[in-house]
Amino acid sequence: MANFSDPEAKGWVSDLLLKSSESVMEMAHIANDANKEARVFYSHLASHCVRLRDFLVRARQASTRINGELVKQALVHLGSIVSENCVQQFPFNSAKLEFRLEVLNLYWSEARKQPGEKKLEFVSRWLTPGEQRDEVDKALESCADALDKQHPDQAYRKSAAKFPSLDVVEPSYTICKAAQSIFDALLDCKRCSCPSQHEFGAKLELGTYRRPNKKVNKKPLANSIRNRVRNLRGDDDAAGDLDFDIFLSMERDWHEVRVQTFKEPGGCSNLPGEVASLRVSSTEGRYTRVERLCRPITKTRTKALQRLVLKLTSGQLFEMGFEKSNFLIDKTAHPMSLSQCFEDRHDFFTEKTKRILSLIIGSTIMHLNGTSWLQPGWGSANIMFFQTTSCKTPLRPFIQTQLPKASPAGTTNSLLVVNCADADDETSNDLDLGHRCPIMVALAVVLIEVHFVKPFKKLAEMHDVPLIEVPSGRITLIDVDQVFNGDEELGREGWRSQIPEDSPLLMAIDNCLDGELWEDEEGGALDSETLRSRIYQHVVRLLELHLIQGFSHIPLDGVDEYARDLDFGRWGQVINSRELDSQAAPMPPEVPKPTQTLSSTVMLPTPNQTGVRPLRPTWGHRYAQIYPVGSHPSLGLDTTLNSVRDYRLPHFFDDEIGGRISLQPPASRTHFHVAIICALPREADAVTLLFDQFWDEERDLYGRADGDVNTYITGRIGDHNVVLALLPGMGTNNAAAATASLRSSYTSLRLAILVGVCGGVPRIANVDAFLGDVVVSKTIIQYDYGRRHPGQFTVKSTVEDSLGSANRDIQGLLAVFETELMRKRLQKEASEHLKHLQKAAKLERRRADYSYPGTVEDKLYPPAYAHKHWISCYLCTTSDAFCESASEASCAVAGCSSTNLVVREHTVEEANFSSEIFIGRVGSGNTIMKSGEDRDRIASAHNIIAFETEGAGAWDEVPCIVVKGICDYADSHNNETWQDFAAATSAAVTKAILGRYIVRDGDRDPARINGMTLSHHLVLSY
Repeated sequence: MANFSDPEAKGWVSDLLLKSSESVMEMAHIANDANKEARVFYSHLASHCVRLRDFLVRARQASTRINGELVKQALVHLGSIVSENCVQQFPFNSAKLEFRLEVLNLYWSEARKQPGEKKLEFVSRWLTPGEQRDEVDKALESCADALDKQHPDQAYRKSAAKFPSLDVVEPSYTICKAAQSIFDALLDCKRCSCPSQHEFGAKLELGTYRRPNKKVNKKPLANSIRNRVRNLRGDDDAAGDLDFDIFLSMERDWHEVRVQTFKEPGGCSNLPGEVASLRVSSTEGRYTRVERLCRPITKTRTKALQRLVLKLTSGQLFEMGFEKSNFLIDKTAHPMSLSQCFEDRHDFFTEKTKRILSLIIGSTIMHLNGTSWLQPGWGSANIMFFQTTSCKTPLRPFIQTQLPKASPAGTTNSLLVVNCADADDETSNDLDLGHRCPIMVALAVVLIEVHFVKPFKKLAEMHDVPLIEVPSGRITLIDVDQVFNGDEELGREGWRSQIPEDSPLLMAIDNCLDGELWEDEEGGALDSETLRSRIYQHVVRLLELHLIQGFSHIPLDGVDEYARDLDFGRWGQVINSRELDSQAAPMPPEVPKPTQTLSSTVMLPTPNQTGVRPLRPTWGHRYAQIYPVGSHPSLGLDTTLNSVRDYRLPHFFDDEIGGRISLQPPASRTHFHVAIICALPREADAVTLLFDQFWDEERDLYGRADGDVNTYITGRIGDHNVVLALLPGMGTNNAAAATASLRSSYTSLRLAILVGVCGGVPRIANVDAFLGDVVVSKTIIQYDYGRRHPGQFTVKSTVEDSLGSANRDIQGLLAVFETELMRKRLQKEASEHLKHLQKAAKLERRRADYSYPGTVEDKLYPPAYAHKHWISCYLCTTSDAFCESASEASCAVAGCSSTNLVVREHTVEEANFSSEIFIGRVGSGNTIMKSGEDRDRIASAHNIIAFETEGAGAWDEVPCIVVKGICDYADSHNNETWQDFAAATSAAVTKAILGRYIVRDGDRDPARINGMTLSHHLVLSY
């Protein structure tokens, strides 16, 4: 048994509990959504894990002694719900508690990044509480109660009591007035003389608007050219140190703008009297006043990598010119709302990003309440995130609002609005139980959503609480109370039971919902200054404490700058300078940069090495190292070892930039079991964008056999070592020769996939097939191989009959994909891979355009409608003879009439296109099918779904399947618009197929990873 008086032993065990409680908490939330029968257990399990995690964090911050026996008991109970079937696949140490939990943490660190359906499958297999769940529930609650009685609870109370003495002051009221002044100024200049009135939108960056106190440097720094230019035009800190980053849109495009405001004595940015007139006259003499908002926005469209700078002086905007942008957004990607993140991207959220986001949103209410930026019904749907051109999503939330078409009558009141429910019906006051500030109820809703990473409607649905609808769309207090606090009459627990009672977040939410806090002693409305101060004291300050309690290294005066360097789309990983492409604003020297750490890693021991010890503890991340027997304590549970000689597991780690698992290349060509074959360079280009790693980036490692003239690309896709071969040309003969050479060099191939583009049959099994859809071959027929009889040609036989059936691996794989469930899963996974491919292509600045061409470009003509010159060509207009010139022209040039297009039975949702996957017989031949009538005749005779030119040639040499995107309808109407997109969709489906193609135990490569020899790869199965 472990000696827990040893500080190192205690530290290691508490690290394991910290990580395990975090993993099980996340998994319990997922199981809670899906498993109605065990919902109560998983709800309690998540709550217990939160308590255990928060206890360990507080204990670490307070340097408090930890009861090792209680920690051990908690680990025992957590380990008891981990499925034995999942750990028994390892031939040793599977009964040891530390092994079981470390493997769970390692697997979950990768599984949590997968789509929701895969995560649910993983959780269902790994968490199996069974009949013992009531005992586990009570035991974990008992452990959490016992731990809470220790000193960390007192340390928390001390921190809360000492908090007011920290060097923290209330932010200035200037922000509220300046924000409203900007909104009013934008309204004043939105009218123009253009033929039609523009639709203007605006997004204002949210933030705490705290700034570190400037330190005087003993040694003066060199003044940059940019700073000197700013000083010359009055853009220095003395003139105006309160800047707002906003995005303006006119119709569609979003353009970055920095607005400067002036912080005058008295804290108002609208300058009064004589001082204002002097400032205005000075500014007017040097800069142009913005009278029509459409003009500077139009200028911005032509300024690549630049943003517009505006100055707000006495309620008027002036153009200051342009400066280099530090936030290059991807204008082809729609901004994502916070509510969308709850629905579709649960994996975005970590404990750190949740706490930072809560503080920023809470500060926003304090700063913007009473301004036109916060509209009635405001909520998580109005908080937006931009993606950058380098495919990052910085933690920079923006509030979105539309500029009204007509300016409001009268002056805009810049004071805080204490009752913003005017837009709702007369009963809204009753539904809010007399609460005078519904905006605080809205804040509570968003804080609850962020904490649980679920939209409030989902939280209500899970507790069977119907929500009352009001015109503004906001959530009423009576509903929030029932969902969050529970229903005593029905004996239902609310969601508050899953937040520790001593959590500052819980106190902040309770204060938001407490109506008495937001009224004076007589029950009347608070004046604006008092209201704002109470928001800070009773909500924002608690959110600040909530942040520093978990992450004390993040300075409150640098939260905004710190958050900008976190990639919200990759679990809060740090965006380094190379990835930013100079997008992140420079951070002050006193604001520490977020620390880059590797993801959770574990090195599993060999038979003569009994355990794992972390080199040092970090929040949720550890390096691991093998230690000899006896060098660290066992938990003293079951020490049974099922040893297998030389069994080792890789030391996995996240690639710091790509977030992928990095492995070392295989030792030889015999460890490649999958080949991808492409006939065209554009097809190979698409495939290479989906490789997870390349083995030949610096040089070729594997060579080729004598007589092999092929050139190869080697790398990894998922769990598979893959060799990519590009054929010297199209056709079955080229495919046969190249595949024979491929097989001579790579002798262990079990599967070859022919990836690329093909001509599709327009209607497959009574379903319309569209351009961009993908066909997968169940069998292949060489339709131009047969016998010529007088007056008739007969195909000799199907390839599967003449050359043998596909091996059982492929037969089983395709049989599974023919089920409706697996086909839909495959389509969903392929859709995700396609998005990654498109982003990677933009990031690498590939020449090909992999975006969806649009339904207007998807044209299907009747089989008998010839592609020819319909006006200008004598040959075409006088006969049906073949015209080579017409065959090379597009339909638009040839004059093919759109009135003759076939009306399709099914339609395509262009905004959310997802390729359909068809599985069936593919026709292969040495001729490219370019006749609609021949296409239909041959397809009908042999039940063919598509036509291509390589499959029959490759089949002789290696078991293969064809995966090709439909780029035309195999008719005479020339259309090259779809080739790149079709190549991309086929590549995406190929990666999805490989993700479902199981690696055999005997196929694993004893490669060296991080200096450790391996005989097996760790495979994540979902």
